Amino acid sequence: MTKRFTLTLLAVYLLLIGLATATRLLTFDHFLPFKQYGDETNMYLLARHFRGVEVVPVIPEWLAGYPPLYIWVNMGVQHFVEWIYWKPWAPLPTDYWLILRLFSGLIGVFTTVAVANLGWHLGGHWGAWFAGMAWGFSPWVVDINIHAIPDPFVYLFCICAWVFAARALKTNQIGWMWGSLLAVILAIYAKYPAVYVLVPYVGVMLLFLWRNPRQHWRTALAHGAVGLLAVAYLIWGYGALQLNNREADTVRNDGIRNALNPRRFGNNLWWATQPMGGIWSFLGVIGLGVVVLGVRRRAKLITRDQAWLLGLIAVYTVFGIALSASFTNVTPIDHSGKLRHVFPMTVAMAGLWGAMLTVILRTVYDVLKERGRVAVGITAVVTVLLSAWWFVPMAEGNLDLITYYRLGHTRHEFWIWADDNVPNEGKVIFHPRSDVNYIWDRNKSGYDGRTPFDWGVDETPWKITPQRWAEMGFTFLQLTDGDINMIYNGGSDLTNFLDELFLIKTIHPTPDLLGPTIFFYRMLPPQTPADFTFGEAIRMIGYDLSSDTLQAGETLTLRNYYRVNQPPQTSYNLFVHLVPQDSLTVLAQVDSYPTTEWRPTILWTDTEEVYIGRDIQLTLPADLAEGSYRLLFGLYDYQTGERLMTGNGEPNRYYSLPITVGG
Repeated sequence: MTKRFTLTLLAVYLLLIGLATATRLLTFDHFLPFKQYGDETNMYLLARHFRGVEVVPVIPEWLAGYPPLYIWVNMGVQHFVEWIYWKPWAPLPTDYWLILRLFSGLIGVFTTVAVANLGWHLGGHWGAWFAGMAWGFSPWVVDINIHAIPDPFVYLFCICAWVFAARALKTNQIGWMWGSLLAVILAIYAKYPAVYVLVPYVGVMLLFLWRNPRQHWRTALAHGAVGLLAVAYLIWGYGALQLNNREADTVRNDGIRNALNPRRFGNNLWWATQPMGGIWSFLGVIGLGVVVLGVRRRAKLITRDQAWLLGLIAVYTVFGIALSASFTNVTPIDHSGKLRHVFPMTVAMAGLWGAMLTVILRTVYDVLKERGRVAVGITAVVTVLLSAWWFVPMAEGNLDLITYYRLGHTRHEFWIWADDNVPNEGKVIFHPRSDVNYIWDRNKSGYDGRTPFDWGVDETPWKITPQRWAEMGFTFLQLTDGDINMIYNGGSDLTNFLDELFLIKTIHPTPDLLGPTIFFYRMLPPQTPADFTFGEAIRMIGYDLSSDTLQAGETLTLRNYYRVNQPPQTSYNLFVHLVPQDSLTVLAQVDSYPTTEWRPTILWTDTEEVYIGRDIQLTLPADLAEGSYRLLFGLYDYQTGERLMTGNGEPNRYYSLPITVGG
């Protein structure tokens, strides 16, 4: 092997690792701090429960006996984050998920290296390139490989079991099988269905025993003892048989029937081959490779050990796909959540795919080798064309994935808006199956706002009047266009109920903003409607006043509600003055932001939004005489002190309310 060839191979492998790393680093933090993948929450909360730092009433019972490995990893990451945390308050769930996702992405890079290594054992450098490329750069894989869930670890341990077994065969050293056994145990400790990973371990171990039983029986017994200890701990020490989640129940009730269902098997196989270009690409390469091997048997394109491993991959694929079909059925509609269950087979299938491509390319070279350098050139061109045929659509898919994950989300925009604008004065109600039913739950959505909103659920909110909801402490209602169309089916009862409510804000999806349209209502409108314009931009549409009859020394509370005719060009403050009925002598006053300090008027850009004013409290002088007074309020430029003119150009520039003291 020449130095130039060695450097070329090194560059190719570095390119492979670089692509795998770049795609994951550009996507692992997608949408954070907003999170929408439920299993990340389950793993996080289960780890919190294991640590004893949080009481979780449902998750531990539902996931009792869940495979322990990733829970241990999650616990370790949580300890690490809390150790390095620099903020003065406790970490939020997002702080943990960021590190856990990065960890998953890096695990994906190691998996890419291992898949390429299996391809090398099966088909040399060509096999390594094609196998590693299929796993490392496929957008299907990248999308799953960047979540804080156990599956990326399953993929790594499955492929490690294959690599150690292949290494043991290649070197004829059974000692490498200890690595395969450890990988098998770790894979099953990460996900119980990963028992299919026993195929490469058992298959190669049996081959060693068949070839030289006297030399290897002691090693086999030692392996068996270690395996039995690992199983004993899972069952009796850890309580693995307690697991009663959806997948476990499906296996118990319909597992065998599902596994033998041709449609479910075909669906899962279809999706497992997507990283290799799809089912027809995969089967076409495998079929052509098998034909070539049959025609050129004497050419010894692969060794007997390689043939044994390729046969084991076929068994592994059939067994694994059937087992996945026992508890899940990947379909075009919901493939994103279930695709992860078939990818443990893909790591080995990629090696098989790469090996068969190598057989085809070697045949091309052998047929043309009499032409000398022309054979090398043509083979190189064929290799480049095959790579490009696969690479171009995968590159487009990754670019689409990166672009998609850089977009915003209406749910995230909604919680930012609400945190800045909605007073924490009552519960928010929504349907239990709403698109936004978990948005205020920090553990489920990653909500990192300062306002701890409380909430409740109801499937038929129209059965109670808005006034009654308000009396019960439910001030707001939130729902989406999906809720209206799919949950409520656009019913007239809901429509009539919504007509009684006060629409505060609508957040629409845009080309740069994903998610549903979100509607946010207040149960009750302002106590007193109004229509008063400050300047040309800001319009007061109503106000709440705690009382218009007070005693000296008491405090009144005023809240205004605003809209804008057009976005204001500067920030204004609100003044509130108490004056006598017949003069402008200020007896008491308050100056404040019209709404909150996080939403100055220069940011009032939505002409459809209702801007809820903050509660302004004004304390009357203790020695204030009984009589009639006026409450004046208006807006002024806080930099110049100039008040906004009223809409009709009157010089007073304020809104006046009558107030009675005493009496």
